[in-house]
Amino acid sequence: MQLGCRTAFMYASTSSSSLQATPSGRGSGASADWLLLVVCVDGSMRLWDLQQPACVLETSVAPLLTQPGIEVSTVRFSSTGCPLVVLSNCHAHSYHSGMKCWMRVADDSLPASVHHSSFLKTSAAGDLALLQQAASSQLRAEDVVGAALGTAPAWQVQQGRAHLEVNMAAAKAMDSPMEWRRWLITYVRQLSADADESSHPSDAPGSWQPSVMGLDKRQILKNEVLKEVARNRSNQRLVLEVLDLIKEVEAVQRGA
Repeated sequence: MQLGCRTAFMYASTSSSSLQATPSGRGSGASADWLLLVVCVDGSMRLWDLQQPACVLETSVAPLLTQPGIEVSTVRFSSTGCPLVVLSNCHAHSYHSGMKCWMRVADDSLPASVHHSSFLKTSAAGDLALLQQAASSQLRAEDVVGAALGTAPAWQVQQGRAHLEVNMAAAKAMDSPMEWRRWLITYVRQLSADADESSHPSDAPGSWQPSVMGLDKRQILKNEVLKEVARNRSNQRLVLEVLDLIKEVEAVQRGA
C-alpha cells in the first residue's frame, strides 16, 4: 500500500509494517509488485524498487508536455513492466531504458495510412493495441477522408508502410513480441502484395542476433514470413532461393 501525504511524504507499507517513507513532491504513483512509480508536480519521475531498496529510474515527463493544453492522463506499467505515459490527446510514450529517453508508441500521425481503421476494428490483445486504438479514435472522419483524397496513391502506400515500420518499432520498444510478430507479418504481406523486394525489415550491419524478444528469427522466416511472401506468385523464385539457403545453414549446423 502507498499513501501520499500533504507533507510531501509517501509511505509504502505492508499490512504488518511500514517499509519506506519517501519525499515525493506530492506526486501520484502506481505500483506493480515491489516497484513504485511516482510522478511529481514538477514533472520529474522516479521508479523505486522497494525490495532492494533502490531508485531504478529517474527521468521527467516535462518534455512530453510542450504542447499547450496537453496534460498527463495516465502513468502506469505495461504488462511487461515498461513505464507508460498516456497524454490527454491519447498519445502514448514508453520509456526506453537503453536509450534513456521517451519513445512515442502511439499517436494519430500519418492520417493517410489505411492502418488507422484496422486499429479500431481489431480485437487483438496487448498494451500497444489498446494504446493505438485510443490514439486512432482521435482522428476525425473528415481528416482521414481529406488525407486520403489529398494524397497521391504512391505517397499513400509509403505512409502505410511507414506506419507499419513505426508499429514494429513501438512493439519492440515495449518488449511485446506477439504484437511485434503481428505487425511484421502485416508488413511482409504488404510488401509481398506490392511485389517489392527492395524494402524489408533488417538489422544494422554487424548487429544481427538469432532471436528477437525470445522469438527465433529463422523459425519466423520459415513458418510465417515466407508463407506470406509466397502468396504472390511472382515471388516463388525468391522463396525457393531463401529456403535453399536455410537448408544449407541448417546442414552446416548439424554437421558442426
